[in-house]
Amino acid sequence: MMMLYFRDDTIRRAFLFSFMAAMGMILVLSCLLCLDLLPGLIPVWGDSQNCVIFHDHIKQNVFMAFTAFLAGLQVRKPGIGWIRKSLWMIFSLAALVNVLFMVAGRTGHVIVMVLLAYYFLTWNRAKSLVAGGLVFLLLVTFAWINPANPLFKRAGIVMEEVKEWQLDEPADITSSSGLRLEWMVNSLKLIRQNPFIGTGTGSFEAVYGRLVSDTQMTPTDNPHNEYLMTTVQFGLAGLLVLLGFFAVQWHYSGSFQDPAQARAARGLVLLMLVACLTASPLQDSAEGWFFVFMSALLFTERPSIRKFLL
Repeated sequence: MMMLYFRDDTIRRAFLFSFMAAMGMILVLSCLLCLDLLPGLIPVWGDSQNCVIFHDHIKQNVFMAFTAFLAGLQVRKPGIGWIRKSLWMIFSLAALVNVLFMVAGRTGHVIVMVLLAYYFLTWNRAKSLVAGGLVFLLLVTFAWINPANPLFKRAGIVMEEVKEWQLDEPADITSSSGLRLEWMVNSLKLIRQNPFIGTGTGSFEAVYGRLVSDTQMTPTDNPHNEYLMTTVQFGLAGLLVLLGFFAVQWHYSGSFQDPAQARAARGLVLLMLVACLTASPLQDSAEGWFFVFMSALLFTERPSIRKFLL
C-alpha cells in the first residue's frame, strides 16, 4: 500500500525529509544529553553514559546507523554545492560518532561498521582511501579522548559474558550475551526436532517454554535472532523464504537507474541481515515498521522486466 503513495516524488521526498529531520533532532538531543546540557523537562530513556532519547538503545542505534549511511550517500551525490555537501558530511559523521561512542546498542555498532565498509567499497578507490583514512582518524581520536565509551565497554562486557557462559548450564539472568547463547543453543534443539516445516506460526514461546520447563534456564518468547525465530516456527523452508526475500531485494535494487537509490536499498538489506543476527527486528514493532516503510520508499521504482532479469 505504501508503495502506491511513494510513486509520488513529493510524498517520497517529504517522507525522507521527515525521517532525517526526526533523526537529526534525536541526534542533537543525544549530544546535549552526553554533555549534561539537556533540560530536565525533556523526558529521555538514557543518561550521559548511554545517550538514548527514545525507545531503547537498540532501536535508536539501528535507526541512527542508517541515518549516518543515508547522509553519507548525500555527500557523494553529484551536482550539489560544497555547502550542502559539507552539512551532509557533518551530519553523517555526527551520527556515526553518536552510534559508536554515545549509545550502547551493540547491534547498531556492528550495523554501522558494515554500512561504513559497504559505503567505501562502492566508491572511487582514491576517494575511499582519503575519506576512509580521515574517518578512521576521527574515530580513533574520539576513542582516545573517551576510552570508557559505550563501544569499548560493551565489547568488553560481551567478551566477559561469553567466557563465563557454560553449555547446558543456566545463563546468568543479567548476562545479555549468555542468555543469547542459551537461547541459540535451545533454539537449535527445537529446529532439530522439526527441521523442515517447523512448529507453526506464533508457537515459539510455547515450544521453548516446554523445552526448558524442567530446568532453571530462562524462558523467552524471542531468541533475539530472526533466523532462529523463523526456522523454529517455519522450518528450513521458512528460512529459505526469508533469505530469498532479502536476496530478491538485493538483486532488484541492482537494476535501479539511480545509483544512490540502489546503494541506499542495498544498505537497508545489509542492515536487516546484520540486525537479524542479534535481534528479531521483523517481530519488533519499531524495527518492523521501519523496514516496511523504508522498503516501500526505496523499492518503489519499477525497472523493465528485461533489465531486472539481466
